[in-house]
Amino acid sequence: MDAKDRWNFAPVYDLTFSNSTFGFHSTMVAGESKNPGAKNILGLAKHFGIKKPELILDEVRDAISQWSSVAKDYGVSQSTIKIIEKVINQANNNN
Repeated sequence: MDAKDRWNFAPVYDLTFSNSTFGFHSTMVAGESKNPGAKNILGLAKHFGIKKPELILDEVRDAISQWSSVAKDYGVSQSTIKIIEKVINQANNNN
């Protein structure tokens, strides 16, 4: 989001799933690379003055809840769907 409250797309690599070694994410979130969660994201939102961060998180959670059906529609392999679904479920259980 820029200074005029306009959103811009992130580079694609920021949106790509990373199932890296030892469970670490390739990008840290507020200093957390092992298990970044809502607390980390909300801390960043506060730091950067993001308005209504809880609403944004809810919208992202809603979108992610549709992962399996959207992935299937776009031809993602069942094995990849299951790997990512497992990580999503683990994240949901930790937040």
